[in-house]
Amino acid sequence: MTPPTPTITVEVDLTNPGQFLACCGLLELASRLDPEALGWFDENRFHVALAGPELWDALLRSTCIAFKDGSDASGGGGDPEAKSPPVAFGDPFHLVLDWWTDDAATRAGFKTWSGGQTVIGFIDGMRRHIAGHINEPRGLFAVMPLRKPKPFYFDSRISRLTSLDLGFSAEGFTTAFSPAVELLALIGMQRFRPRTVIEREHYTFATWNTLLPVCIAAAVAAGVIPTLIDRSYQFPLVFRTGGKYKAFGPGTLERSLHA
Repeated sequence: MTPPTPTITVEVDLTNPGQFLACCGLLELASRLDPEALGWFDENRFHVALAGPELWDALLRSTCIAFKDGSDASGGGGDPEAKSPPVAFGDPFHLVLDWWTDDAATRAGFKTWSGGQTVIGFIDGMRRHIAGHINEPRGLFAVMPLRKPKPFYFDSRISRLTSLDLGFSAEGFTTAFSPAVELLALIGMQRFRPRTVIEREHYTFATWNTLLPVCIAAAVAAGVIPTLIDRSYQFPLVFRTGGKYKAFGPGTLERSLHA
């Protein structure tokens, strides 16, 4: 059978866990537009094949609201003082993001942002930057200097920007990162969660080179279907701003079927 022609192709550095999770976020969004969407890795590229609306236009135009009362997506009660309530993308995605409210994610240290940052402000800000650089000739995942909003530190290229390294807090300064990586990684974490090696220290994820739908791809990424794993990587959590908050550090290749 002839494989489908990719609708979206991005260059990816798989030693950067943020870029891997951004690819997963792309597949998540694609699956919301087309239930039969497929995604796969090919060396240093990630491909998505889907039918339906143009993904980037849909992402930039979709409404996004926060559950301001702390309630969950089903209308249940929550913490009214929560600073990072769940958020929901409307039509055409109908996607609720709330993974950072999960106890397992909290224990793992995946909530990397400070209390002064809001998820909805982060999403809106990153979408504005993406809209202005959607045709970036260096590629969607290229870094750019940005002052606001601050990143959530999924893009491991900024993991060295810590108070310890600089000798002062980096919060008030311009930071170079990819807004597409940061936003798509936040989305990818809803279904694709790195597997714990040592809690709050090291984590792993796996890639695949078979054309897969989002539900199977997520299982492969977590190491649940080893026969479909192409490569696996391990990455650390890096402490920043006095050790209170974290950043995703660069990963290293653990296993490759091509080695």
